[in-house]
Amino acid sequence: MKRIALFAFALSLLLSPHMIHAQATGEKLLQECQLVIKYPDASKMTDDESGKAIHCLGYLRGAMDVYGEWDEFNTKRHGNNPSPVCLPINVTTNEIVMVVVKYLNDYPNKLHEDRSLLVLFALSDAYPCK
Repeated sequence: MKRIALFAFALSLLLSPHMIHAQATGEKLLQECQLVIKYPDASKMTDDESGKAIHCLGYLRGAMDVYGEWDEFNTKRHGNNPSPVCLPINVTTNEIVMVVVKYLNDYPNKLHEDRSLLVLFALSDAYPCK
């Protein structure tokens, strides 16, 4: 549990422009990511919607990169993988968006929590390490 909390903290530092950010919640991430699902054709979005959708995609792509590096680093260094998330090699950013949106919709009582922790929980539920 300590390892997960430390990793989530490190992830939030890497993915957030500021360590403390009032709007870095699951609610804001859900609003942004729902746009990606709602508008598969980005040309139908307003500029504001497009910016929010891009933020969602970039944030989640960054999380995917962090978990991929974490996996590779630990496997090489320790010969095992203590990462809480093991993403399949062929998983797409859009699939990750759908996983995160489903998790956030399933747990609306957690939307006030930090988005980095919620992404960690969503991905570790969907892609646990064996």
